[in-house]
Amino acid sequence: MNLLRSLLPLAAVALAARAWAQAPVYGVLESYFIANRTTPGAIHRLSWGEFNWRALPNVKLTGSFTQMPDNWTLDEVCAAVDYKSSMLRVGRMRTAFGFNNWSEVFYNGFNHVPLVRMSPLTDGMRLTRDDSGLEFTTYLGGLQIQVAAVDTSLGDGQITPDNVDTGTVRLQGESGRFVLGLDAMKRLRHEPGVYGFDLRYTAPYVTSRVEYFNGDGSPSSQGYYADVQYRLPGHPRTSIVGMTEMFDKDKTGKPTFLHTVGVRQFFTRHLAVNLNYGWGSRLDNLPAIRMQGLDNWTLRAMFQIQF
Repeated sequence: MNLLRSLLPLAAVALAARAWAQAPVYGVLESYFIANRTTPGAIHRLSWGEFNWRALPNVKLTGSFTQMPDNWTLDEVCAAVDYKSSMLRVGRMRTAFGFNNWSEVFYNGFNHVPLVRMSPLTDGMRLTRDDSGLEFTTYLGGLQIQVAAVDTSLGDGQITPDNVDTGTVRLQGESGRFVLGLDAMKRLRHEPGVYGFDLRYTAPYVTSRVEYFNGDGSPSSQGYYADVQYRLPGHPRTSIVGMTEMFDKDKTGKPTFLHTVGVRQFFTRHLAVNLNYGWGSRLDNLPAIRMQGLDNWTLRAMFQIQF
């Protein structure tokens, strides 16, 4: 029995090595540099890397990390198991809730995360965060259904949940050029929750998105944004962008408005540069706007390598 126990780890390593050799590994590495009126020239803002391993035909393992100027943290570390039209994800992940995956947040012509996503909506809960737990995705006709039970309060290197305290539900359907999503998030043992919807419109040269979220409980906040990106005909590497945002912190009835216009230019397949200009009203309600220079000119360069 002791001999068998000693051989099991070796057998596991051998099987993993064989699977690694046969299974495809792919991913991406990115670095972001920004310049605005608050920075002394262009500075490194963050780097991000993601690695995916198709361990089995229906099993994908994902690991990603974020490197900031003064620290690093895990992003996602999870396993996804597919069965027919359904999928189960387990581990540390960005729970499906509106437009919250990495590509939605960063692969566009804007230099900041929307206010409604980076500001607390209720009980200290922000939408831009990592969770740990279970998420199940399936389809009912043309309706996509996603439900999750997760721990929303993770440490930088935490993978498994300590306290599964939040449940989420997302419904998504499409009609023609439109995709509509409905989202609900609720603390399992207290009152606070977040509810909202998202809408996407896609045409040959135009993409537009809208998100609205409302927190309940006390205090709580609400907000929305609407953006549009227009790719110039005959110039597929160039896009003109615009976004308007509202965030009513603590629902005082005196919301902050931020408006942004800009251009996104791909110089190579590895380098994209955004130039934005922002302005608005009651910007002092959210100190992050001034700190990030979002009320003036901002420049962002993204370097990307896929493998």
